[in-house]
Amino acid sequence: MNDKYLGHLKYGNILINIVPQLVPLILWSYFIYKYYYTYYKNQTNYSFIFLLLLLLPFILVLIKIIINFNKIFNINKLMEPNIWQTCLTLSNKDSNNINDIFGIWSYECGLNQINAVKYLMKELQYKFYYLNFTLFLLILIYRKFIELATTKNIYRNSRVIFCCIALLCGCFGVLPNSFGGAYLWSLISLMIFSTILNMNIAAFLIVLYTLYI
Repeated sequence: MNDKYLGHLKYGNILINIVPQLVPLILWSYFIYKYYYTYYKNQTNYSFIFLLLLLLPFILVLIKIIINFNKIFNINKLMEPNIWQTCLTLSNKDSNNINDIFGIWSYECGLNQINAVKYLMKELQYKFYYLNFTLFLLILIYRKFIELATTKNIYRNSRVIFCCIALLCGCFGVLPNSFGGAYLWSLISLMIFSTILNMNIAAFLIVLYTLYI
């Protein structure tokens, strides 16, 4: 009965650690196609630095895969964070009797998991906050940005659009704490928001680069 309901999830490491990080990159790919690529082609003359910033969210995911390659592609054992304990102790009894106890769940361990994930979510939220606070401060003190924002056809102004993309990614930063109490789903959410933070960092650096040139 244990194996039927609580067996190992094949390729679970890929489904939990990699796939959630790839989902936000679909949105980033759309931004590249719709907004960044035209600027990259026409304004930067195929700058290597600008290309590196565009690919930064993909590169960070790739680095994680390379570093943890053996663990991620291990189909026999689920890759777990150091703070993540096994809260379910399975019974050794092999019986088809539905009245038999097949496992014991530790509520204390579960609470520790929730607190640990909430701590990570809060740290992630702080990073979003400081990054976007810096962006707001840059907009306020950068003299030329006022001129850009007051020109006609503002919706066609690349630098303003890039700022809006960075702020849009930053808006997701208010959400992580709302997903801290769902155990495995919280871990998946943490993977998603960490990738969005990488997108936010890349968008912020692109704003700095375009204002510089």
